[in-house]
Amino acid sequence: MSAKTSYSYPYSANMKLFTNIVLLLAGVAGTGFVSFFVARTVVQTATFGTCFDGGCGYAAVFLAFPLVWFVTFALYVMALLIWRKRPFRQSRGDA
Repeated sequence: MSAKTSYSYPYSANMKLFTNIVLLLAGVAGTGFVSFFVARTVVQTATFGTCFDGGCGYAAVFLAFPLVWFVTFALYVMALLIWRKRPFRQSRGDA
């Protein structure tokens, strides 16, 4: 005789889009922030060779930072997909 009540309210399409955009922006900003400090540490420890005539800045900007940012953003996307337990392509109705 007890009626089952559902406490999960479905998201509207606009709210789902807004949530995805916020998560994407948070991921880009967060991984960029982390990558800045990791790249600075990697270059200061001379992982890519010695710093000759101020070459550390160029190594950090053009080599270490994009490489570290790509890796951390890929890890973020993988964690996001695992956390949601479904790939993005299935949310559009593709089977």
